[in-house]
Amino acid sequence: MEFLSSDFDLKVCHPRECLPYLSTVDGVIIRNIWPTHEYEGEWEYVKSHLRASGLPVYNPLGFNGDIEGKDYLLALYNDGYPVIPSIDRVENIQELPRSQNYWIKPKKSCDGVGAEKLTLEALIKRNPHDYVIQPFVEFDYEPSFFFVDNRFHHCVWARHRLLDDRVAGYSPNSADLKFAVNFVRWAGLDFGVQRIDAVRLKDGRLLLTEVENLCPYLYLTEVDAATRMRFLNSLKVSMSKSLSCPISFGREFAI
Repeated sequence: MEFLSSDFDLKVCHPRECLPYLSTVDGVIIRNIWPTHEYEGEWEYVKSHLRASGLPVYNPLGFNGDIEGKDYLLALYNDGYPVIPSIDRVENIQELPRSQNYWIKPKKSCDGVGAEKLTLEALIKRNPHDYVIQPFVEFDYEPSFFFVDNRFHHCVWARHRLLDDRVAGYSPNSADLKFAVNFVRWAGLDFGVQRIDAVRLKDGRLLLTEVENLCPYLYLTEVDAATRMRFLNSLKVSMSKSLSCPISFGREFAI
């Protein structure tokens, strides 16, 4: 906020309170809006209003990824992408690799809210709806690849995000970058910031967990100062260019 305020005039509000401001601003920056599943109906209305308004939005609201929930994970799996195998109906369990346990997560949720580990018996008994169903996979760590305007910027890794929120810088190899770029190209985001999340399996393979490109958490306080400043400067330039607002022109934005 403070960093952007040095070059942009900002009106800061919750998405549920933004509509009265939209006639007075030059663009909208979407940040820190989670958990949208707690006000899903209102958020859907705001998205529709923004799309119809013609206002520049950062990130823009037309792309593949987490903007409409996690159904895209099923589509990616069906299309043969390296993603954790995913279905949404128990009767299709034969489409997944055999597993002692399964992981279910609501299609419209974040930060592991509502996710559960179930045995096959418990899964069949539960018969969840509006959930993504995946085999429970063991992994070594979770890398996240950050891109600004579809260009790789930096990478971090965590041992297990749901159990340990500590992250550290990570230097991906060429195969890792090829993996992440593949999903950036698939997402089709014209501009903006996105985070490609994956798990490193025990055999060394990477599998996608999520394409975070609506409002990804940026780990700005967790990365080193040099990486943070480079990223913030890249982000500011991207916002200025993409929202057609040269820096220091003093136009107003809702955030």
